[in-house]
Amino acid sequence: MARQPAFIVLFLIFISSNARADTTAFSPQGFSAYKVDMRSYQGGQNSAGYRFGVSRPIRIRRYGFFDDFTDGQGLIGTPFVEILTAGNQPLRSQSLPNNGQVIGPQYTGSGFVGAFRYSSRVSDSAALLLTPGAYLINGIGSNGSMTAGWSNAGAASGVNQQGAFIGRNNFLTTSQPSFGPGLFGPNFIFDYDQRPTIQLSGNSGAVTDGGSTRLQWLARDDFQLRSTNARLYRNGSLRSSSSSSNSLFNLDSYGLGSFVLEVVTTDRANQSTTQSRRVTIVDDDSSNPTVGIAGIDLENGDSTIDFTAQDASGLSSVELVVTKDGTEIYANAFGAGFSDFSFDISSFGAGSFNASITATDADLDWSGDSLSSSTSQTFVVAVPEPSSPIALVTILGIMACRRKSR
Repeated sequence: MARQPAFIVLFLIFISSNARADTTAFSPQGFSAYKVDMRSYQGGQNSAGYRFGVSRPIRIRRYGFFDDFTDGQGLIGTPFVEILTAGNQPLRSQSLPNNGQVIGPQYTGSGFVGAFRYSSRVSDSAALLLTPGAYLINGIGSNGSMTAGWSNAGAASGVNQQGAFIGRNNFLTTSQPSFGPGLFGPNFIFDYDQRPTIQLSGNSGAVTDGGSTRLQWLARDDFQLRSTNARLYRNGSLRSSSSSSNSLFNLDSYGLGSFVLEVVTTDRANQSTTQSRRVTIVDDDSSNPTVGIAGIDLENGDSTIDFTAQDASGLSSVELVVTKDGTEIYANAFGAGFSDFSFDISSFGAGSFNASITATDADLDWSGDSLSSSTSQTFVVAVPEPSSPIALVTILGIMACRRKSR
């Protein structure tokens, strides 16, 4: 039966928790509606629908059936819509609202929007994900499918109609080219499955090893992630990896160098996103401790060896050793707070004295961060001749002559 051409735009927007808009797959424009009782159509075939293509991942939120007829006799009972693969493998079946009576064009109950009766919107976890490819949509009524066709239809971006089909026992097997671009009654509302996102945080640029350094990531998808692979590189070499979608790498134990965090995440629709972040760790104290050994003071018969050490980061340990003629006569280790120390050798008489000092700084940001310095000197103390007013002290590599008061 004929209906005057009308312009109908079915573009429905539902604001969800992630603020994405839902879109009707096909919006009939200037259509001529009719209904067909599939119980008697071509020998009892009972399914009617069409093939459609998807060029980008979508998630089906609602299923609908054309239900606007001029005679007031719309869909009867509880029809349902199903989505199948191009090879007729069922993917999802959804019944539509039923108020228990014949539904006409004046019906305004739950789920009836424009010329279609739609099911309720489903959640993210219940939405049917369709990846790029070809599919079938099938509409079946409990008392025979009431279907509709139109001369042209506006397809949403990413979806295209590829021809009408009819079939038997829920299988759409027979192409109906005579229907041309016209569509049968089933339809659906969807939103686009977006690529997953990655949020990187933590340090970046150049930092010193004196503070804590972190590289953190958070991979998310508005539907479901399939996998996440996070890798940490130091100077181009892989140092650590993780499959967690939300975690961090602590760089404090890795020392100095150039670090790169690279994260790749893939959603259930095989859409991938890659992000990276770089940080360079430099030493906050790259200088060795300064150490020194001073000579012997023969004033008033006193003979001492003076040790000194200092560092910008402080000192963690200082070791002193003194030997006479190859035999150790003094050894000691000092901790933090050392600055200087004097060792008196006046009671040891003449001989060859060797003094050494090793100092390690307190730059302990990571294992191997501290630096050390060492030095040593040899002093030769000679017994002066009775008639000589001068005592000579020979320093190996250094000659020092001091006059002794009488």
